[in-house]
Parts: sequence; structure tokens; C-alpha cells
Amino acid sequence: MKPKYRERLASVRRSSQRSTRNLYDTVFTRRISAYITALLLPLHVSPNLVSAVNLGVGVVLCALIATGERHLVLAGALTFHLYAVLDSVDGELARAQGRSSLPGMFLEAWSAYLMINGFSLAVGAYLWRTGAGLVPLGLALFVAVFARNAAAVARRVVIEVAEKAPSAGMLPKEHPINARPPDPDPAQMFPRGLTTRLRHFVEESLLYQTNVWLVLSSLLVVEVALPRLGSSLVQPAFVFYTSLALAKEAGIVWLAVCTRYLDLEVRRLCARDVPDE
Repeated sequence: MKPKYRERLASVRRSSQRSTRNLYDTVFTRRISAYITALLLPLHVSPNLVSAVNLGVGVVLCALIATGERHLVLAGALTFHLYAVLDSVDGELARAQGRSSLPGMFLEAWSAYLMINGFSLAVGAYLWRTGAGLVPLGLALFVAVFARNAAAVARRVVIEVAEKAPSAGMLPKEHPINARPPDPDPAQMFPRGLTTRLRHFVEESLLYQTNVWLVLSSLLVVEVALPRLGSSLVQPAFVFYTSLALAKEAGIVWLAVCTRYLDLEVRRLCARDVPDE
């Protein structure tokens, strides 16, 4: 390894990689992505180009899985690891080059959103083609259409109200906008027994998309490579994850409609814009 490359590699790991608590990212993607980032830096490759290429990689792997053909499914499942690595490379390049931008952030987030639904639909199509019937595919379609919107709508409502609150008087008078509110009480935001720690575990572990993709792609490899197992490993895991996604969507709707969650979030956002006296 050349000294200059070694220096760039050390710089990428020290300054351009985000810390993560995800085991797969820590053990695999961050280790591999640093080598690719260090290799691309002297070439002045645009982070947006990497994001666009990775979007194409995601489309290809989803299409391969959806065919249901053994060798193509295996290739698609293994290609997921390339997608995961490149998903780290674009961010590392942006930070190393000082080229972070709103269009780049949009492209990366949009790519991830498409991949979330695309991978789910691909696995549903795989299960349909391998004899599991239309239920998994229908479930994937239902989740793609109805279970990815509540959080985005809630954020939009909070931002819109927070922008209008100071001028439109949308906050109650007994809680003036220049009085910093206390942090929201989790007991007011979640039903009894559902703690913040449990919510974090579900969101950051069970429903963390990289983990979901890793588990499903690994099960695809095992199922395709060892067909003598005789039973589907992918189907129960897929139903489990889609059911969790639907439950999370229902929980967000419940919070938004039946609790003071949105009100507390508006107050917190407004308080950020008020300087301490």
C-alpha cells in the first residue's frame, strides 16, 4: 500500500466516517467503504455520481431478486452488500471533499426511499414466483402504498405549523413562543408500557433498513443455495418485517391524532429558533 494512499485512508477513517452503533456497518461497510473512498478522492469523483450509480445498483439487485430464478436471486442478494458499501462511500466523499449539498442529500434520501419499497416489492415478487401465492406480494404492495407516509406527513405538519406559529398565533397564549418549553414527557407521547427505549430498539434495530435488508438477503442466499431445506425461510421473516412496518405506521397515526405529540414537537422546533436570554 502506497504511503499517500495509506494517509488518505487514515484521513477518511478519522474525519469522514460517521460513528454508528449498527454492527453490520461497523464490521463490514465502514471498513470496505473507506478503501473505495480513499481510492476515488484523487479522481475528484462527485458524491452525487456515486449516489446515482448506487441507485442503479439498487434497481438491478431488486430486479434480479424479483425474477425468482435461482442464480439471479443469488446474484441480487449478494449485490446488496455492494449497495450497502456504496451507500457509505457517497457520504464519505462529500465530507472529505467538503461538497455536501442539499441536492446531494435529496438524491441519497430519495435513493434510500426507493430502495426500501423496491426491495420489499422484489422479495414479494420472489415469494410469489416461488409458490407462496399472492399474499406476500399483495402485502408488499400494501406496505409500499400505505405504510411509508405517516412520518413524512407528521414532519411536514410540524414544520408548517412551526413556521406560521409566531405570526399566526397558533400556540396557546399561556405558553408564549419565547418561553422555552420543557422536554416532552415520553409518558404523554406513548401508551403505557411502550417506553422510549423500546421504540429506539424497534426503530434502530428491528426496523433499521440495513438490518432488514441484511436479514432478508442472507435468508435468500441460504434458501436458494440450500433448496433441500424444503420450507421457506424468507416468507415468515418478510411477513414479520412488513407487519412491524404496518404497526409502526399505525403507531405514528395514533400519536399524531390521539396524543399531544405533534404539539410538543412544534414547541420543541420553535424553541430552537429562540435565543437564550
